[in-house]
Amino acid sequence: MILTYLLIVVLFLLGVAFFSRSASEKKISSVDKDNVLAFDAAEAGLNRSIIYLRANTPSPSLDAPFDPFSGAQTLCAEPSLTNCTNTTTAKATYLITIDPSDDNDQHPTSSKFTITSKGTSGQLSRTVTTVVQTDNFARFAYFSDTEHYGVGWWRTPVWFITSDSIWGPSHTNGHYHISGSPSFYDVAASGDDFVTYYHGGPPIDAPSVGGFVAIMDDNGNIIDGFTKGATPIPMPNQAIELHNAAVQGGQVYNGDTTVVLNSNGTMNVTNTQANCNPCNNVALPTNHALYVSGGNLTVSGTLNGSLTVGSNRNIIIPDNVRYNTLPSGSTFCPEGNTIANDGTGRQCLANATDMLGVIAEKEVVVSSSAPSNLEIDASIMAMDRSFSVQNWNTVAPKGTLKVFGGIIQDQRGPVGTFNSSTNTVQTGYSKSYIYDSRFTTAPPLYFPQTGDYLNLVWQEDLGL
Repeated sequence: MILTYLLIVVLFLLGVAFFSRSASEKKISSVDKDNVLAFDAAEAGLNRSIIYLRANTPSPSLDAPFDPFSGAQTLCAEPSLTNCTNTTTAKATYLITIDPSDDNDQHPTSSKFTITSKGTSGQLSRTVTTVVQTDNFARFAYFSDTEHYGVGWWRTPVWFITSDSIWGPSHTNGHYHISGSPSFYDVAASGDDFVTYYHGGPPIDAPSVGGFVAIMDDNGNIIDGFTKGATPIPMPNQAIELHNAAVQGGQVYNGDTTVVLNSNGTMNVTNTQANCNPCNNVALPTNHALYVSGGNLTVSGTLNGSLTVGSNRNIIIPDNVRYNTLPSGSTFCPEGNTIANDGTGRQCLANATDMLGVIAEKEVVVSSSAPSNLEIDASIMAMDRSFSVQNWNTVAPKGTLKVFGGIIQDQRGPVGTFNSSTNTVQTGYSKSYIYDSRFTTAPPLYFPQTGDYLNLVWQEDLGL
């Protein structure tokens, strides 16, 4: 009997321990589940906030924090439900605060917002924060809507060849044409899921490199990775922000206009309707906006300051367009250099502020009289057609066209021709497009936006 009682006591204690441990593990499991749900709710709140900003761009003058959804929102288990407040699947909530940067009114086309999302499930809460900025076309070293030039039966592909290089992010809504071994020094994105090779090239199902599909040369050598099937980014067709800024405090010229930038921070302007034949040492517009209406704009020289120029027709570049000072850490100014290593003697500054945006609502054309080894320091946008070289198929070989900034164009414009057997330039320029990394977070003023937002910072508040 004593042994029986002892056995019963032992079994009872084991049962109590089992049930106690089960209850404890259930509580831990419940806490873990609430912890995950709270984080998922916070992330869902961030995603919904970005969708809200895409559809409801706040005024640049707004600088007070606000709740876009008027209180805590319920997270649904079923993504198809739009309102699950009264359903049994609602397991967590999120509360959002969007805080516009105080200086958005000074940077209307690169506005920043801090989004804070607090997710709650049961007794647990997790808070995540992100800083986003309006996405801008100036963040590309190279962009095109299509890699073909011309229309109808005369529509022809334009090629990257062995002597070409792109030092920065690139994107096309179409697909790239590769001949030989061009150099891509950053990730490229393609709306189509293939690359066209002049000599047949490797198979379309290229190997994966670092999470990207490999973009290869005609000989099957890996150049770099690229994102295939990327979401297309629609091109705008008007420089509305720039035009409005030029009218409201900038400078507007009517008819054909020539602007020669001076290294002393002024410009020489030739415009018959403004009685300038020319007007020398004109001050740059105080709000950095210059627009030409009803005529072409011709621009060249050395910029000392910040300026965005545009035209509702064409922009012509007859000569070098350079910055007076260059940013340290750029290709021109490796770390530690105080003088640019390109033979110009220009100074390298860590806080260089010379910055140019060039926006044509038609096309941007480099004159056939432009010098060999031409340099253009600017983010260039051709909204209706292309960035190209005049007489690109007949002009003599002219060395390298070096762009420090970016080229954004509706259709890919040719800057020369090449020998398909040797991949050497026959007419015009070879290409060296170098990204100005300052444009990632600080693009030229009034440069067109893509309609999306870039994530600059993400962090979780751990309550430490």
